[in-house]
Amino acid sequence: MSKRSKRKSHGWKRYRVTPLRVTEPIELASLLAANVPKEWRDKPFSATHWLSDPRNIALRIGPDLSMFDHLGPNIYMGHSWFATRGRTALAHGRAMLDAMFHDYGAELIRGETPETKPAALMFAKLLGFTVTGEAIRPIGKVTLSELRFTNLPALKSVA
Repeated sequence: MSKRSKRKSHGWKRYRVTPLRVTEPIELASLLAANVPKEWRDKPFSATHWLSDPRNIALRIGPDLSMFDHLGPNIYMGHSWFATRGRTALAHGRAMLDAMFHDYGAELIRGETPETKPAALMFAKLLGFTVTGEAIRPIGKVTLSELRFTNLPALKSVA
């Protein structure tokens, strides 16, 4: 047996997953109901209204959901609610970001992470987002972050 075969791999497991675009309001509402934290479930939101703008993009892989609000030419605000955790969640997140940049023409994706969700901020950083500042929103203090198409080398090693 060679030395190489005895070594434990520390690289990412490659997941070959393709995000599916969510176009039906009932499906989007169902995914949100299953994934959104309890404290946000009473917020008014119309899946039908949100999906009526074809520039808004919702992607899913299994139970995981990411929604991208169109802010301007090739600029989106990303929102993610994942049921999976760990490497599977990272692979799903990277596949969704890859689809946004390569299939939907995004050049910049922004994010806002509540300070009460440090694991979500770590998730964003692991996906390649860089922190750009802080802001106060109705939900409280948030950390602002962004991922640019020009900074994609971090995404090339996954799915």
